[in-house]
Amino acid sequence: MVPPRYPVVAAAQASGEVSWDRIDLVTKALVDWEKLLPVDGNNVTVETLAEAEELLAGQARVFGGRQLGQVIDRIAGWLVPDGMLDDRAAQDAVRELEVRPIRRGMHKGMYRVEGRLTGDAGAKALAMLDPLAKPQPVVDESGRVVERDHRDRGQRMHDALEEALDRSLRAGELPAHGGTPATLILIAGEDEFVAGTGAGVTETGDVLPMEGGARSVG
Repeated sequence: MVPPRYPVVAAAQASGEVSWDRIDLVTKALVDWEKLLPVDGNNVTVETLAEAEELLAGQARVFGGRQLGQVIDRIAGWLVPDGMLDDRAAQDAVRELEVRPIRRGMHKGMYRVEGRLTGDAGAKALAMLDPLAKPQPVVDESGRVVERDHRDRGQRMHDALEEALDRSLRAGELPAHGGTPATLILIAGEDEFVAGTGAGVTETGDVLPMEGGARSVG
């Protein structure tokens, strides 16, 4: 049997004293800090990680949610006291981005995006998305606002990302995927395609509506 990656946390979980959500929070923090082991200029060592695991396992027995998150933040401040503002090596070590389909629940059919961008990547993302995310009210011929943009900031940023993706796909400058140009392929019946109604199925098995943006991409 393979020994647990974090034995102290595993023991806390096995005892039934720590809930799954707390275990997940603690484990994610430890995995994050472990990535900094090869990076110089911080307090992350095998020994300090073991101390952090011991401390977190104990705190997770008492605290959860925001309070446990605050404990994790304090430990992170001890491990990396100067932060990562100018530490590109540390930022590179913990950079990540995941786009995962939601398979269950009320949001089934959507995607969850989680991650951390380096300072450079984040600045580029905002430079691209901010102009596209500006409110777009409806105006009449004289320029008078007839109806304001009812989308909130989060919705506008989502729509800005989708527009940026559409532009990138239409530009045809992405690397080929499997020998063909990068594109979004929907499989649908002829009637649905012509009428622009119903739904199409992507290569990954996700269902997208034929109406609107789904048909315009590709």
